[in-house]
Amino acid sequence: MLFAVACTPKHTSSIVTKPVEIDNLDYLRKEQPSCGTVLIAAPVSGANAEAGAEVIHACMLATENIRNINFQVLNTASHYMDSKHFPKLKGVIGPIFSSEARRYGTLFAHVPVLALSNDRALDDGHLYACGLSPQDEIRTIIEYGKSRKIESFLVILPEGDFPDKILNMFQNELQHYDYDITDNIEVIRYTNLSETEAMTLVRNSGKQAVFLLQPILSINSLSDIPVFTLSSCALLNKEAWDGAIFAFTDNAELSDFTYRYQQTAGTAPSTLAIVAYDMMKALCNHIESGSSLSDEQEGCLGKFKLNGKKGVERSLSILQLVNGTKIQLDNDENDEVLVDTILRKHSRD
Repeated sequence: MLFAVACTPKHTSSIVTKPVEIDNLDYLRKEQPSCGTVLIAAPVSGANAEAGAEVIHACMLATENIRNINFQVLNTASHYMDSKHFPKLKGVIGPIFSSEARRYGTLFAHVPVLALSNDRALDDGHLYACGLSPQDEIRTIIEYGKSRKIESFLVILPEGDFPDKILNMFQNELQHYDYDITDNIEVIRYTNLSETEAMTLVRNSGKQAVFLLQPILSINSLSDIPVFTLSSCALLNKEAWDGAIFAFTDNAELSDFTYRYQQTAGTAPSTLAIVAYDMMKALCNHIESGSSLSDEQEGCLGKFKLNGKKGVERSLSILQLVNGTKIQLDNDENDEVLVDTILRKHSRD
């Protein structure tokens, strides 16, 4: 039986733990674990309980064939506790949020803490920000664009703090790949923008590709101009983003996990659940086999490794939504069509 540990919010040095049973996770409790304990730090109650349930369910599926590791859930909606309560602890999956991750990273400094946040500032050699970062996606997009002779981008973003961060990431990655951000990128910010206005901006810009965070125009009508976005945008509304290109993955591991998750949870897994699944598999493999977390592994989100203070390094694929289906462009014959249209447009301009 898997237990969640609830605790009082005061005097962590003298906490008395109270095991709380979580339904439908009985088989995760191993009879005589010989390799120690893995702690799943996730909210079991409170405003983020639904996200916590996704993490726990993903971890449950990741450990179906594990027989010699004990698993416990620590309810982060309650309070973190003294590490002495887990004397055989071998690693931590979670927590979800960066504000919690630093505390748990300090508390469990003697074991790997695979936080599910995507805040790369957390990475310090034993604490890893394992969430899928927009910077990972943007880096993959820019790298892809560079290899496909895309020399310029029109970036159209709404006003706001998050778009500000995305723009900063985009500019940094362009510079990393030797783009001149004064000549190779045009940035337009808006509060209200009609589709007609957006289409006019794209057609008049002379740029070879567009990056958006909102589906403000008819993407398929721009057959000769690739439109890029983030996976979290494209996969949230496939119909509105049909034709868009983004960095994600579409491999056998993801298909298998998605099927099993849907069969048991009744819904498709979120990116948070996918990351939790990958990290639990990696941590259990590390504990059981003695392999290094820095060894490259194949996960639902592609090949990855935990590379010390550099954090999680992922190899994402470039996908395009075509009639609601993800089509892989890199290393695919469809990619040749895209490159050809870009080059033909560039030669006309």
